[in-house]
Amino acid sequence: MDPVNHPMRAQRCLLGYLLAAMLIGPVSAGIRGEQSASGVEAPVSEPSSLEPLVSQSPGPEALGEAPGSSAAQPKETETVAKVDLQSARDLFRLYGIDESHFRRLTDRCPWQESENELLMKVLYRLRQFRLMDIQRWSKGELETLRLAQEPDRWRGEVFHISGRARGVVELVPVPEVVERFEIDRYYQCKVQLQPGGQPAVVFAQRVPRAWKLSTAIDEAVSAYGVFLKLASAEQTQPTPVLVTLRLAWHPPTTLGKLGMDMGLFDDIPPEQWSIGSARPGGQRPKVNPRELALGHRDRECFYQMLAAVGRAKPGELLAEAAQELRATGQEQSSVVPLFNDPANQRAKLFLLSGWVRRAELVRVSDEDIRSRFGIDHYYNLYLFTEDSLDNPLVLCVRELPQGMPLSESPNYVEQIRAAAFFYKTWAYRSDLSTDPTAEGVPWQ
Repeated sequence: MDPVNHPMRAQRCLLGYLLAAMLIGPVSAGIRGEQSASGVEAPVSEPSSLEPLVSQSPGPEALGEAPGSSAAQPKETETVAKVDLQSARDLFRLYGIDESHFRRLTDRCPWQESENELLMKVLYRLRQFRLMDIQRWSKGELETLRLAQEPDRWRGEVFHISGRARGVVELVPVPEVVERFEIDRYYQCKVQLQPGGQPAVVFAQRVPRAWKLSTAIDEAVSAYGVFLKLASAEQTQPTPVLVTLRLAWHPPTTLGKLGMDMGLFDDIPPEQWSIGSARPGGQRPKVNPRELALGHRDRECFYQMLAAVGRAKPGELLAEAAQELRATGQEQSSVVPLFNDPANQRAKLFLLSGWVRRAELVRVSDEDIRSRFGIDHYYNLYLFTEDSLDNPLVLCVRELPQGMPLSESPNYVEQIRAAAFFYKTWAYRSDLSTDPTAEGVPWQ
């Protein structure tokens, strides 16, 4: 498509295109970046920037949102946060799930219908755990033989598992259970643990929508799960039963191999519009900027993508993006698909070059994000390419190349080259107001 006649030309300054990127230069999560290379304090983004990912009030369906957010955390959390908790079992006990409940589970036999009551209670309460606590309380990688020796000791504790999902079945509780625990469906998954190939049963409240149910699958997965019981009588091959909020999905894509849970994109509604499509009479479809704003649903997916990019080796993504382009006879990615077909560009790797007209530091104050991912800051770079036609692409990067300054000056220009994964189309309030809910404040 001819970029001169690009249909986004009439839409300029309304939308940004958000990408998690790696610039040329080493990647290090330890650089704090509080000062620019000149020693001048770096500009900190205003509330209209990406900081609302960690500061705005999330909705009640969010899992593990920013600590202290009343919408994300149940009232009980405010009380138990003051208690010195050493394990997941300690918190379950405070929520009324003690040893007497776990003793009702029967080892060395398949899962029983009579055990579903405890399963629903654990699933319900897991939604009230902070993700940083689940990770902090993990007893490490699950070792089935160790569980088999002392199953009572480890019930209610968190373990990390990884392996291959071999099958998943959707389970629908009776209406009474749905009303009591606010769980309208959950999933029973067969997982082959790695290394070793030991079988496991994992109950999860969510699985990726892309998976086919009630059929054989072969998908790389991981999870932090709560151990409940052993479902096999075989001493040499015990089958642990665990429960988790979701199984993380790691397909054989670049981001999947870097450890990102690609199922998180299920939380991000795809852009149901195409700037290039016209309605009868030549009218272009209207875009509701509020549907494109960053919110609580973006939080986990965004930061997992940023963390995954940080795990790539220096130059790895640039080399991979260049190799993919050479196969098509191109040297640089076109940004036209980001304008015309953003829903189908999710998580795709782009090789971009152009001019940064604004570079800002974003501080991350969320304790959960800082603890789990080691991210206390990142940078927003507003990039203009030859074919973006004055529309910015916002690159979110873990660090800057050595010597690259930060600035919001209208005269600021820095030429860069970057490999970046497309995240989503982004709309945000301008800096004319610090109140993102104010009416009459223009969207960008």
